Amino acid sequence: MHRYEQYFSIISSDNGPPIITLNHPTQNYYSNTDTITFNYTVQDATGIENCSLILNDEQIDYDLEVQNFVHNYFTILELTETTHNWSIQCYDNSTQKNFGATPTRTFTIDLTNPEIELNNPAPSTSLNYSAVSFIYTPGDAHLNTCKLYTNITGTFEETQI
Repeated sequence: MHRYEQYFSIISSDNGPPIITLNHPTQNYYSNTDTITFNYTVQDATGIENCSLILNDEQIDYDLEVQNFVHNYFTILELTETTHNWSIQCYDNSTQKNFGATPTRTFTIDLTNPEIELNNPAPSTSLNYSAVSFIYTPGDAHLNTCKLYTNITGTFEETQI
């Protein structure tokens, strides 16, 4: 009886781009600090060669030691007070050097507290009726929301409008 050995090889090619998930900051995120840690996850069958952080349509940082299938980070200090956009771009380790990019997200750095002018009722006004119109003028370059707090119940609580 003769014994025959057979060998086979599997040759695969990676023609797909890396899949990138943006974790933080979320779309329309507001921050009251000028430091942001950008968090993303990337996955690819052949691994990742490098990823770049694109901030305001410019590459500002890159990472040559990106880990596949786990959270990766870029931390940027001293961001200006304004609305920014960001995305991540990556190349995989395949011979084709496939390129992947995320859609752009926006976030806002807001370091200035808003100024609020109470127009009606005037401060320290005593009222003897139950229907009150609260009129105020907020001032802030990056105002997101305003909420009215009253102490109608004896404790300051957000008042539903």
